[in-house]
Amino acid sequence: MSEQTGHVSVSSLHLRSGPGSKHAILASLSEGTELIILQKLDGWLKVKAGDTVGFVRGRYVCIGEDVQPHEFLKDSLDIQKVGLKPTQRLKCAERPKPHERLLEQTWDNFGGLLEKLSRKLSIDPAAATAVLCVESSGKGFGSDGKMMIRFENHVFWRYWGKSNPEEFQNHFAFDEKKPWRGHRFRNSTKERWKAVHGKGQTREWEVFEFARSKHPRFSMYSISMGMPQIMGFNHRRIGYKSVGQMFTSFKEGEANQIVGLFDFVATAESDLLLALRKKDFLTFAREYNGPAQAERYAGLIDGHAKSFEELMRQKNS
Repeated sequence: MSEQTGHVSVSSLHLRSGPGSKHAILASLSEGTELIILQKLDGWLKVKAGDTVGFVRGRYVCIGEDVQPHEFLKDSLDIQKVGLKPTQRLKCAERPKPHERLLEQTWDNFGGLLEKLSRKLSIDPAAATAVLCVESSGKGFGSDGKMMIRFENHVFWRYWGKSNPEEFQNHFAFDEKKPWRGHRFRNSTKERWKAVHGKGQTREWEVFEFARSKHPRFSMYSISMGMPQIMGFNHRRIGYKSVGQMFTSFKEGEANQIVGLFDFVATAESDLLLALRKKDFLTFAREYNGPAQAERYAGLIDGHAKSFEELMRQKNS
């Protein structure tokens, strides 16, 4: 009997060590990756991808003509045509708390889009709005009109620095033990090192533009973009063929950035989407923000969701 084969039908799919989302991730498989099907389990497949054997969610593997390609939200006509303003606005008290003010502004500016996305994904608008508020500053552009970004030195090292170590070390630095910390930069070896983060968007863009002069594509891989701060290397996961397309789209407006967040949630692994539907914010935060700060982010999202519900009740009372 010949082996049954399939291929990955979404932009990115986790290959895990066991049949469940709690098992370790062995690799991230790109769309179109060919798989040899070894065993069919309850919603999972044991597969061989190259030389690696692991488990993937069956719904994201196309076997013959069984599974239709995934449609990204950004390509959906009803999403493209929806208005940004909500049918019903929020109204805070005279002296709102900062997070209440953020909820009000976010909903009043983008509630129409959030309502449509929530219906399409079968999630509570309170959860959708809370996630957007917590995972963003409530705005996708700075006062100068430039898109909000954050340049990650350690990511630029991964994609460009390893092949150009001397040049990288002349201009970029980070903590080797905790690579997400200690990000420093200098234009030349004659200058003093300066912090990349905490100095506003001017510094972030300065470092990004310098990195862009070294390698345009990898520099865009190394920034998180817009309201949801999605890393450029995730462009395929949210439906963009190139990081340049993602960068251009996110620069065009905050609506594209918001849709990008929910494309990130809805594609690849479904754990994020299922967690939002259940309002299991701890699982969501663990997957989206990482385990180190999962409890903190879960608490923030839960608090924002409950505040949104209370503000909406007050509006309707």
